[in-house]
Amino acid sequence: MRSIEIDLAEPLDRILTTVLSLPAGCSDVVRDRFIQEAEMKHVVCALHEAANSRHVEPKVNLVAIAPPVFDSLKAKPFHVRTQIDLLIEAAARLIRRTGDCRRPRQDD
Repeated sequence: MRSIEIDLAEPLDRILTTVLSLPAGCSDVVRDRFIQEAEMKHVVCALHEAANSRHVEPKVNLVAIAPPVFDSLKAKPFHVRTQIDLLIEAAARLIRRTGDCRRPRQDD
């Protein structure tokens, strides 16, 4: 299976289409496909919002209402084979990022 690029700088609808086309990556056949898809959409939307900022959509255009929380998520595209791969990679980037801000700075 080849690796697919997920770039969080792209529009959300394009990212969702790509992610939902990936295999789930787990063998949990008991799970309801619709529940899994809804959960994945929720996670991808949250990742996109964290990487880009929160937006509202008035009648004219999208307007950013808050700065990105984790803009580093879109600094480098993800290369994944399954939905689980995306979740693991995103979690690893978030953990590395939050870990960096808790370390004392060297210049103190």
